[in-house]
Amino acid sequence: MPVRGKKEHPFFSGLIYEARVPLVWRYVELRPDEKEIVAANTANEQLLRLITSLSEKPQEQADDDLHAELERIDLKITVLLDMASSIIRNQLNLPAAEPVRMDAQGVEWETSQPPEPGRLLEVKVYIDPELPRPLELYGMVKLEKPEDDAKTAACARMRFVKMGQSVSDELEKFIFRQHRKEVA
Repeated sequence: MPVRGKKEHPFFSGLIYEARVPLVWRYVELRPDEKEIVAANTANEQLLRLITSLSEKPQEQADDDLHAELERIDLKITVLLDMASSIIRNQLNLPAAEPVRMDAQGVEWETSQPPEPGRLLEVKVYIDPELPRPLELYGMVKLEKPEDDAKTAACARMRFVKMGQSVSDELEKFIFRQHRKEVA
C-alpha cells in the first residue's frame, strides 16, 4: 500500500494512502442527520482502531510457555478471522478493487462512471483486505477529467464532510503506519 507525500499530489496534504481496494459510492439526497453522522464516525473510529490492534505485534512476555500459548491462540484466532472474512467477502459481492488515494481530508478514485460534481455522496472504502468492513465516509464531489487522454478514466474526488476529529486522527495514524511499513 504505497504512501506518498504532498509534493506529488495537489489535492492532498501530507501523506497519502494509495492502494487498489474495493470502493462503493451512492448519492445522498438529504444531508445525514446528527445521529447518522455520530453512528458513522463511531463505526469508522472503531474500524480504524481494530485495524491498528490487529496489526500490532504483541509485546515480549516474561514467561516463555505463556508467550508460546498466547501465540498459538493468536494464530487460531487469526485463522478463524481470515475464514470468516473470506465467507463474508463472498457474500457481500464486493466490487473489483480499483486505484484509491486518500488522506484525512478526502478520497480520490478512478472511475469510468463518475458521480456528478457538487453532489453529496456516501463512499464506502474497504481499506483492509482482512476485514470486509468499510470506512463509511460522507463528502462533496469534485471531478477532474485528465486532459491528456480522452480515453482515460475520470478521477472522482471527494472532500469529507462532518468527519469527527477522532476519526480524522485515527485515519492519519493509519496512513502514517502504512507509510512506516513501506519505508521499513
